[in-house]
Amino acid sequence: MASTARRSPLLPLAILSILLACGFTLDDGVVTWYWERAPWVAPALVAVGVGLGTAFFLRRTRHRGRHST
Repeated sequence: MASTARRSPLLPLAILSILLACGFTLDDGVVTWYWERAPWVAPALVAVGVGLGTAFFLRRTRHRGRHST
């Protein structure tokens, strides 16, 4: 039986949080940002996304280093 690789959820969560920070709606030609009433949320989501992305790439390079010959 073939073994399946376990995928890390870090990268999809990083992408999701960065995209949520850029979220907006368009009603009758007027752009409304999701975080208009709480502007601190968008930079927090970007920081979380950058942190998760960094953790993903650091973990990925660490695992690749172990298996190289």
